[in-house]
Amino acid sequence: MEIGLPSQPNPAIGPMPYRKYDKGVKVIVVKLCVRGKTLAEINCTTGLKISDDSLCRWMNLYENTRQVVCDLALYEQPGRPLAFSRDEAEFVLTALDKNPTLYLDEIQSHVEAMTGT
Repeated sequence: MEIGLPSQPNPAIGPMPYRKYDKGVKVIVVKLCVRGKTLAEINCTTGLKISDDSLCRWMNLYENTRQVVCDLALYEQPGRPLAFSRDEAEFVLTALDKNPTLYLDEIQSHVEAMTGT
């Protein structure tokens, strides 16, 4: 089965909402696809309505990694790195509880004195 680019969504209907599938379902679907089943046959067999987009994503991941589900442990933490550690954050919050009128430069001086950085 050739998996091409998904067709464009109907603007009157809008994009299909994201649906989360269990890892076991993904494994079964990918195995069926590898064995040559069409998406219609897979949906009939499983009783699901898996989209072209989902099947394409799963097959691309399988073809590139031989995995059906991404291993989140292999990815870096998303977002910006923390400005300071949890201990430093706790220190700052405690200092602000004791003196809510501290200025940012005073807080920074206290953190630098505490950590030496």
